[in-house]
Amino acid sequence: MFLKTTTIMKKNLMLALTFIVMYAGSLFGQAPSPSDIYIIGTSRTSSAKFTGFDKGSPTIFNHSLHNYAPIYFKIRSIEKDYEIWLQHYNYKLAALKKIRPTGPDDSCVFYNMPLSKLSSLNAIYVEDFINTHTQAQAWAWMKANQNKRVWVIDRNDFYKSSPAFPSNNMMKLTQVYISLFNLPDAVRNGPDVVDYGSVSFH
Repeated sequence: MFLKTTTIMKKNLMLALTFIVMYAGSLFGQAPSPSDIYIIGTSRTSSAKFTGFDKGSPTIFNHSLHNYAPIYFKIRSIEKDYEIWLQHYNYKLAALKKIRPTGPDDSCVFYNMPLSKLSSLNAIYVEDFINTHTQAQAWAWMKANQNKRVWVIDRNDFYKSSPAFPSNNMMKLTQVYISLFNLPDAVRNGPDVVDYGSVSFH
């Protein structure tokens, strides 16, 4: 009886420790920091272009290189003619190293955070960004922050970020990086000069 009870207690302790680790986010990579950039929006997936927060993921991808399908977010303004590409890749690094050197953008992660922390983040809201940024300002923001760590908080991922916490008090942060691939060559390779006016940048 004593051995059976001890075994059950050990299992319960291990389960509790697992929950604590998941809550801390360490199973999902390095924890977010105040110096990171946080982008909040409600994504939508559509084959047609629209102004707003676009999200997509390929159905066909190289399973020998990727742990799972890449995730693509786009902050898009049709009226102002710009798109900001935010990309999430998680490669199988051993396989990738055979092709090219690896970098931090090759191991993007997810992180679970209590929803109560949302108000403490110095976040960029997609709707506000689109309303206040011209094309030149959006491009300048991309270049100025291309080497910073960025987290997307999709409102569609509120309340369902972790199977270990069925209560609706968590949100999922998706680590992404800013891609400059879609910028015109003259902008991507040119000087980082723009008149920001009265616009406040994160």
